[in-house]
Amino acid sequence: MDDYRDRISRLPDDFLLQILSRLPTKDVVAMSLLSKRWRFLWTLVPKLNFDLRLHDNTCPKFTKFVDRSLLLHKAPTLESLRVKIGSICHNADVDVSVWVRIAVDRGVRELDISYCPAEEPIRLPKCLFPCATLVVLKLENMSLVDASSYVCFKSLKTLHLLDVKYFDEQSLPHLLSSCYVLEDLVVQRCPGDNVKIVSVNAACLKTLTLHKSSQAFEGDDDGFLIAAPKLKRLDIEDYWGGFCYIENMPEVVEANVDVIYKTTERILGSLTSVKRLALCLMTSDAAYPTGTVFSQLVHLELCTCAPRWWDLLTRVIEDSPKLRVLKLRQKHIRRTSSPGASWKQPVSLPKGLSLETFKWELYEGTQKQKEVAKFILKHGVRLKKVIVSPKPSSSLLEKHEMLKELSSAPRGSSTCKLLVKTAKNIPKMDRISELPDALLLQILSLVKTKERVATSLLSKRWETLWTLVPKLEFHLERGSDSEFVNRSLLLHRAPVLESFSLKVDTFQVSPLDIGIWIRTAVDHGVRELKLDYTANEDPIRLPRSFYTCQTLLVLKLKNANLVGFSSLFLCLFSISQDLTPSVGDILR
Repeated sequence: MDDYRDRISRLPDDFLLQILSRLPTKDVVAMSLLSKRWRFLWTLVPKLNFDLRLHDNTCPKFTKFVDRSLLLHKAPTLESLRVKIGSICHNADVDVSVWVRIAVDRGVRELDISYCPAEEPIRLPKCLFPCATLVVLKLENMSLVDASSYVCFKSLKTLHLLDVKYFDEQSLPHLLSSCYVLEDLVVQRCPGDNVKIVSVNAACLKTLTLHKSSQAFEGDDDGFLIAAPKLKRLDIEDYWGGFCYIENMPEVVEANVDVIYKTTERILGSLTSVKRLALCLMTSDAAYPTGTVFSQLVHLELCTCAPRWWDLLTRVIEDSPKLRVLKLRQKHIRRTSSPGASWKQPVSLPKGLSLETFKWELYEGTQKQKEVAKFILKHGVRLKKVIVSPKPSSSLLEKHEMLKELSSAPRGSSTCKLLVKTAKNIPKMDRISELPDALLLQILSLVKTKERVATSLLSKRWETLWTLVPKLEFHLERGSDSEFVNRSLLLHRAPVLESFSLKVDTFQVSPLDIGIWIRTAVDHGVRELKLDYTANEDPIRLPRSFYTCQTLLVLKLKNANLVGFSSLFLCLFSISQDLTPSVGDILR
């Protein structure tokens, strides 16, 4: 048995260290208690991951743990240091500064520091900025005011800046100019970041994410300037206006543009090489320059929340000769449009639509939506699959009418299959409710009594079902748990009590109550009785009715007093299993 348990300990150190590197440091350190084999192994783990939430949000305890872990850490190289702390750490700036210095001194390759966004940003030490070993740097709610001095991230490939405060307008460009091999950049703007225009000029950049969602940026003077000739993926979200100018990026293959700009010509006009495109725009006429052709576009996802979104759809369909997949979905709250607005259908489609798959999520069946759907069905000469998912609030009758109307619409493809998906709208809880009582009771008997009772809140179908489960098990850790046992026994309605189990860990539970519960179980014809009493060294005395129980088949006792059992008439004729504990545990 020992050999079986220690199989994992026989693995090579390198393999064990890889496994431990995937766990929070708190769990890794705890493994030092397993055996001598594990006692110091954790100190060689090259990745450290600290999260205040795993330490009951107790800051002094957390700080002490991080300090000791870094002090005892013996790995030749610190591959990664992740620290996530909250607002309750009043000396967070000092603590983070110390931890960052230690990480830099040990040649850290990945540094991820996150601080509560609601608090004043933490100022990072100057020693971070000339760190030549950093490959990944992720910061949240940090201050880079000292980055105006010497900066040299010659190995940095990934940089994530979420809610970061800069020294001035030139701080970010200065920082990016020192990242010679940067490939992945994420910038999330925040109020008071000391920047009006985010300027990104990176020759090697392949992935760029720009987010600005705060109301504090209202106006047209906040924006983005992008020059990244080797960019492959672009994700830009800006819900509070401004602008974005992009120089030609001939290698972009995937883009998400979710903005409310008055014009997006300087964005989409530079994305003609894109293969996958997701759009949510306020404009159609000024979406991109006339004459633009998305010659490589295969997959288009269009948000239907904006006024006259159908006009934007028309333009993109006409200008995308290789479009194969179209997905329509309302991502945001719909902005009102003119009720009388008409839809100008695409005209330059001599060979019909090139679509093969058409998906529409949150379909409502409005007049405009029906026009668009029927047009695509009619002109989609290559269509193979059409999937329509009605809005969850739609009634069964409305869904039936949608399916009926779309099914009767003319189709340009004889192989097109139409599917109206409604399964997502049926709560999983109701599917289970359709099962017979006997099967549900078997399922409920596999879960703990507390969880079983909680199912009574699901619906009327479940309200009293738990009371028919023939098994009851209770683990009492507090005095207040006694009331739950009392109520459960009072409400229990099963014809036979198959099993009754009590585990008592607290002295706050009265022995008198335990006697009453056992007597109640006997009255209910209990067949299996388990009692584990560890609340006190003195064994608990069982009630007299227990000794005359004729229904018991299984009896398991621990720390029970059977002193009166020799003088009483014992009539446990049906027991088929011996008492599991030793005699010393039962007879004191």
